[in-house]
Amino acid sequence: QQLVLHPDLLVISGGALGVDQVSAEVSLDLGIPFVFILPFPVDVMSARWPSSARNHLLHLISHAVHTYTVQRSFSMSGYQRRNEVMVDHCDLLCAVYDGSPGGTANCIRYAQDVGTEIHFIPL
Repeated sequence: QQLVLHPDLLVISGGALGVDQVSAEVSLDLGIPFVFILPFPVDVMSARWPSSARNHLLHLISHAVHTYTVQRSFSMSGYQRRNEVMVDHCDLLCAVYDGSPGGTANCIRYAQDVGTEIHFIPL
């Protein structure tokens, strides 16, 4: 239904385990185009993941319209840079958030600072 109302709808996912990948899975199931904006290349990002999790991300990436990588090597600041790029390229941030400090909270704060509309989905 949303594709009819918004034919230019595009989901942006950060690729992390959990909600990020679920958003890509749901998009794939519903036929909604999606892109990944990753903080680092997949091999760097998933270095400590089980191989099944890495393979699942690669499967999702194979169905993405495009995959962007923010930086080539690991740094903690890379996650926030990824969040900022996602926010800078979205019209609406859907934040699945439990209120705890961390990356999601930082992403929300940045979105608020730059005036991006936020839809909160509580856990």
